[in-house]
Amino acid sequence: MAKVLAAEGYIVSKQTVWSHLPRSGRRFKLTPDILAIIEEQLRVDDETTATQLVKIVNAVGYDVSKSTIVRVQRILANY
Repeated sequence: MAKVLAAEGYIVSKQTVWSHLPRSGRRFKLTPDILAIIEEQLRVDDETTATQLVKIVNAVGYDVSKSTIVRVQRILANY
């Protein structure tokens, strides 16, 4: 859950969620459901490619681009 919150711009510590970081521009387009799907797949197989993840997320019913998936992979890799 901490990875999902951090991906959405929250500062997460082991004790509490501090605040939501301000960002300019467009809101983060992925819902916690999509992030959970991606995080679970990466937990099962961390060598899953962005193209494979796009197909998995699209099969569930969400329309997500490959560039968005690559961005999320970078975010999740840092936490």
